[in-house]
Parts: sequence; C-alpha cells; structure tokens
Amino acid sequence: MSGIYDAHDVLGWPGELVLPESTTLEGAVEAIAAAAGLSQSGRGDDLPVVP
Repeated sequence: MSGIYDAHDVLGWPGELVLPESTTLEGAVEAIAAAAGLSQSGRGDDLPVVP
C-alpha cells in the first residue's frame, strides 16, 4: 500500500477510517471488517476442503 499511500489525504467524511502506512494486509482487513460490523470469525464453509 505504500505505493499509493498519501499521508493525511483524507476525505473528511464522518466515521472515515484512516489506516496508517504501516498497516499490514491482515490488519487492514480486520479494521475494515470491524468498521463495517462484519464478523471476524468466518464461516465453516469458506475454507477449501483438503482431502
């Protein structure tokens, strides 16, 4: 993300989520899911079946 990151480039929307440049992919997914009110636990059917 560092290639597209522009420090302090915010829209100013209420509730806007601003992630620091150092945010990992996993951290970004967790933060966005939490802000959207999505479950962090996943579902039992979202993992590939390995025989």
